[in-house]
Amino acid sequence: MGEPKRRCDRSVGNGAIWVSATGGRWKDMPGRYGDAGACCSRYRLWKREGTPETIAMVLAGARQRQDG
Repeated sequence: MGEPKRRCDRSVGNGAIWVSATGGRWKDMPGRYGDAGACCSRYRLWKREGTPETIAMVLAGARQRQDG
């Protein structure tokens, strides 16, 4: 038997947004985002790496260019 299929980063990101926006718990996250434990683990890795902050900076720069 092979490894389980890895959930795409977009699904994990959307799951993290769901948790943040709703105040819900990872274990209550809808299954369409993937396994809650796996999503939580990957999000914690992203936090350690500074990924959410990088995304926020990129989006802020894009918004600034639009507002020009």
